[in-house]
Amino acid sequence: MMCDWLDATPVEATPNPSSDIPPDRFLRMNELTQVYQTVDPLGYTITGLIKLLIINGQRHIEVALMRWADIDLAARHMASLSDEPHRSRDVGDTRF
Repeated sequence: MMCDWLDATPVEATPNPSSDIPPDRFLRMNELTQVYQTVDPLGYTITGLIKLLIINGQRHIEVALMRWADIDLAARHMASLSDEPHRSRDVGDTRF
């Protein structure tokens, strides 16, 4: 079998994915409530993570990269990695 080098990458003409496109759809409150109430059988760790993401509305990577210094338990506040002010969350007393 003979191998040869390509002169150019075959994906060169492929456009880069755009991150400026907003999502088409968000979960409605009744759908979020249904997810929140049905994740319990998945186990403690994943259940807690899914509920945390639903309650604070942050992206999973923002929560995954969070440090304890970003969390103020007394004020019930979680800072965000993003500089956008709407990304900081006051969790408060959220019940589903």
